This record gives sequence, C-alpha cells and structure tokens, in this order.
Amino acid sequence: MNMLDTLIAAIPYIKQILREDTMIGITDRDKFLFYEPSAQIDLGIKPGDPIPSSDENLRQALSGNYSNTLIPPHIYGLPINAIAIPIKDEAGEVIGAIATAQSLENQQELEAKMSSLDQITNRLVDMVQTVAAHSEELSATSENILSNTKHAVDNSANINKTIEFIHEISNQTNLLGLNAAIEAARVGELGAGFGVVAKEVRQLSVHTKEATTNISETLTSVQQSIRQLEADFAQIVQSSQEQAVLVTDFMETIELLNQTNKQMNAFVEKLLHSN
Repeated sequence: MNMLDTLIAAIPYIKQILREDTMIGITDRDKFLFYEPSAQIDLGIKPGDPIPSSDENLRQALSGNYSNTLIPPHIYGLPINAIAIPIKDEAGEVIGAIATAQSLENQQELEAKMSSLDQITNRLVDMVQTVAAHSEELSATSENILSNTKHAVDNSANINKTIEFIHEISNQTNLLGLNAAIEAARVGELGAGFGVVAKEVRQLSVHTKEATTNISETLTSVQQSIRQLEADFAQIVQSSQEQAVLVTDFMETIELLNQTNKQMNAFVEKLLHSN
C-alpha cells in the first residue's frame, strides 16, 4: 500500500481527530483519488475528476508548499477556510496532496456577536461613567444645600435673639407709657397733651408686642420647616454617598466584564487565525 492509499484508509480516523465538520479530498498529481464532502461544503467532486486549473490551493500543495486560503462567501455561499498539504514519498518527491475545507460561518458569527458584545459593554461603561459623574455632582450639591440649611438655622437663632430684644423694648416702652400717663393724670389739665402722647406710646408698645409675637410664631414654624429640610437633605446626602459606592462597585463589575470580553475577542481571533 503506497502513501496515498494509506492516507485514504486513515481518513475516518483523521475526521475523528478533527471532530469538526470537514470536507477532505486526496489527489495524486493529476486527479482526485478520494473526496468526502462535509455537511456544509460539497463541491460536487468525484474520485477521478481532474484537479481544476483554477484551484490555487491544490496547485500550491502540488508544487511542494503548504497552502491556507480564506474563500469569501460569495463564491460558495459561505466563508471557507481551505488548507492543502503536499504528500511526499520516501524520496521526498511530491506525489499528491491532501485538501481540507471548513466553514467559517460559525466562527464569523461568533466574532460578530463578540464585536456586538464589545460595543454593548463600551456603551455600558460610558453610561455608568455618566451616572457616576451625576451622582458625584448630586452628592456635592446636596452637601452644599445641607451646609446652607445649617447656616439658615443658625441665622434664625440670631433672629430669635433680636425678636426677644424688641419684645423687651416693647415692655419697657409700655412701662414708660404707663408712668407717663400716671404723671399726666397727676398734673391734671396741664398734662393732657402729654397724656395723649403717653397713650399713643402705650398703644405702639402693644402693637409692637403683638407683631413680635406673630413674627416669633412664624419664625418658629419656619425653623421647624428648615430643621425638617435639614433632616431630609442629610438623608439625601447619605443616599447619594451610598449611591456613589454602588456606582463604583458597578463600574468595577462592568470593567471586569469589559476585560473578559476583550479576552474573549482575543481568543476568537486566535481561533480564526489558527485555522
């Protein structure tokens, strides 16, 4: 049994080793001695058919060179990786060639899906970075508002002191008005004009006291609202900080996914180039 017959007899074992769906052909220097199509690739060749002059793959192998050709899909309807290897006798003379062809459809589909996944992860990274930037901005703004709210509470306390001072002046004015009225009554008719002034002073004091009471009540209500606002913004600040931590964790996860995707792309590229 010569070398060519031995290879033909070994084809079933070769296909088991390859495991992938593979078309295999064996030629001598002029014609096909064996041809077995794959499930996807059938060139309609029969044993005894001459080697086409247009088959550069086999012509390269018959000239003693290893040949690996990527055939575009418009020729046979699908992308094909065709390989041809020279077969030599014991003297080193080329006596034929073995040719294999495998569909690259699945690999290219996988490559397309990996490219799509890469685009998706890049978009996710951009979106998360935007969310992270907004989260940091929200946190900074909330802290600034919280600080201003605390200042407002402190300032309202100073206003309380001012109201208390006005209230005290009102009391003293009322007391002065009362004393003036008593003096006006004591001097009789001569103090009538002074008594009118004293009465107006006392009324002004009463009105001032009522106004300060109303202001104090309103200010107390405002202070309560500000304190509630302060508590709400404190909660917002805490939530913003927690959100920032979550966004950071999510960014790390997305980055890990991005790295894994790049590794998968490199692996697919390696697979495609190894065929």
